[in-house]
This record gives sequence, structure tokens and C-alpha cells, in this order.
Amino acid sequence: MDKREFDLLVRRQSQESASSFGYPIGDVVYDVYYTKEQFQGYVEGLKAIRLDGNHPNAFLAYKDGKGGELDETPGQGGGLVPPKMASVASSSRFCVEAILKAGRAEISKAFGLSEGYLLDAEHAVPFQRGGIAPQLDAYLADGDHEVFVESKCHEIFDAHSLAFRESYGRSFSMYDPDFILPPVDAKGEFRLSSALLGIEEGVTLRFDAKQAISHLLGVRKQHRKKALLLFLFFKPCDCQAYVELERQIEAFAKSPFVGRIVSGEFDVAFAYEASPKMAGLSESNYHVFCRIPKE
Repeated sequence: MDKREFDLLVRRQSQESASSFGYPIGDVVYDVYYTKEQFQGYVEGLKAIRLDGNHPNAFLAYKDGKGGELDETPGQGGGLVPPKMASVASSSRFCVEAILKAGRAEISKAFGLSEGYLLDAEHAVPFQRGGIAPQLDAYLADGDHEVFVESKCHEIFDAHSLAFRESYGRSFSMYDPDFILPPVDAKGEFRLSSALLGIEEGVTLRFDAKQAISHLLGVRKQHRKKALLLFLFFKPCDCQAYVELERQIEAFAKSPFVGRIVSGEFDVAFAYEASPKMAGLSESNYHVFCRIPKE
């Protein structure tokens, strides 16, 4: 299965009519994106999701976010492409359905929070000066606990890079005294060896380990309570990509380099929402398949 086949599966299992899909830009109609009319209706619905962070509702959080979720943006070919959240398999759309719109009683049970938990979206976790701070899809907290959520959907069908800005080297050295900075290129970036993460060199990275490391660094710096960083994957089917994803995540979780960053300061879990279509997270569809071991 490839990314397009996955998107078509998600579209089919959504059980929505064909007329709901087809986002036009110029002469191109994107058939795994909702129509402009459907998408605008969805965007309006975001205004009704109340948040407790820097923005009063989900619409403003995504509008002010760094990911281009609600706007047409330039694509690789120079022309515009549809808003990310208009995609039927958007990870942000998945977060909205699984976390932001979910019943508070169900979320409370899944995460061990009180039903009066605070809720935020596009939650920044800066760990160094300058640059763009990592953003997590959702943040939930009560008096004693906080949960940072990064959601993933069709991104597991991309090939991910391990190129980091040189400034990351200082953070790595802070937590791992044995870290040796690799050669830095003309763009001011270095490539981290996947072997350092326990992952075989040369394989396609289904797991976005680079982004995950930035989130680990951010949560290590910003957490203030008993914290969980959750990587939540939408799993509407079984296919080989998930087998490869789990293998890479299990290696990543056991890596001494990753363990030194986390250092038992907070919990890290990797889980599926196993459901034929996007829905509110609950005890019945929430399945943790890996954790970073405690020291």
C-alpha cells in the first residue's frame, strides 16, 4: 500500500458521498481532499471547539499555527496546493476528531485525567532560543498531570529525513556527553546516523524520528507536572507499513541516545487509534504498542 492507496481507503471508509470530495485548484481536482464547500463548513466547526491555551478556539489556533493547515500553500512545483486539513487523511483532522472533539469522559478514562482538564491545540514546546519552536497537535492537563499529543495519519508513507540544524548539536551534547557532532554542510545542517537510534542504515524511515526527537527535547524542557508524551497513529487497516513502523519505533524507544534525552523525566508512549474511520479516542480503540523504558 502507498500513500494514495491509503488516502483512498480512508475516503472509502469514511462512508461519505463522492460529492463531498474534490478540491479544485486551477485545472487540477484533488480527489482525496474535501470540496471547498465541505472544508469551509469544517473550518466553521472549529470555531465551536473551545480551548484553554493562547487561543480561545481551535480555528484561531490552527489559523495562527505554523503548518498551513487552513490555507492553500505553495507546493513543490511552485503552484498552490489545498490546505492540509482539507485532506481526508490529514493528521491535524485526525487530532480534531480523536482528541479535540472527543467526549471528555472517554478522554479522561484513556489518559487518567479529571473531566475538567484544560485543552490546547498547536501547542508550542520551545527548547532553544531562536528558530521555530516544535508544535504538538494537542495538550491536555489537570492539576497533577499533563499529556502532550502528536498525531499521525498518512505520514507513515513518506520517507523521513534525519537532517538537523547545527544548533541541535548543543542540545544533544547537553543530555548525551558522548555525542560527537557529525560534519555540518553548507546549509548549516548535519545528518544524524539512524544507527544511533537503533535503526538500520539505508532503510526508508516510516517513523519521523527527527520530529519525534524535537518533541522529546521540547517536552523535556517545558513539562511541569507528571507528563506523558503520546505519539498517536490512526490505524484504519492492517498493512506492511505498520509492521515497519512498529519495528522502527521499538528500536528508537530502546536507543540509549533517546533514553538519555528522556532520562526518566516523563513518560513516552506510542499508540494506535484502531478504527475504520476517524472517531473520538476511547478505551475501546486506544491501543498502546510501545513505550520508552524507564531508567
